[in-house]
Amino acid sequence: MCAYKKEISNKQFYLNILIGSAFGAVITLLMLLLFSVLILITNLPANFVSTLASVAIAIGSGAAAYIAALKNKQKGFICGLLCGGLFFIIITVVSAIISHNVTLINLIHFIIITLSSLIGGILGVNKTSKIKIV
Repeated sequence: MCAYKKEISNKQFYLNILIGSAFGAVITLLMLLLFSVLILITNLPANFVSTLASVAIAIGSGAAAYIAALKNKQKGFICGLLCGGLFFIIITVVSAIISHNVTLINLIHFIIITLSSLIGGILGVNKTSKIKIV
């Protein structure tokens, strides 16, 4: 059997990036909702809020790149970088709208988003589509 990978068009490649980023944003919102309920129920201190928000962003950006790379089936590193860049722009714009400024935490979020989306992109492209039985 030949391991032939079908080339996709540039338009479809970037459309998959947008679709992955949209799913990643939804996953981030769901994680933020879950963490807010967790904070409400367990009465965690206020200094955990920023940490849990960073964890939600990491999960969402990793999932965005994973979904995009899974759909593209190629160029996982590039998918991760593009999803991470788009995701960072979305997070920064929302943060600037809500808090009216950009702070050092945005740089930390940039590093978190970049690393998790690169890992998600690489994992998404390397996902085997079939279960192999020995």
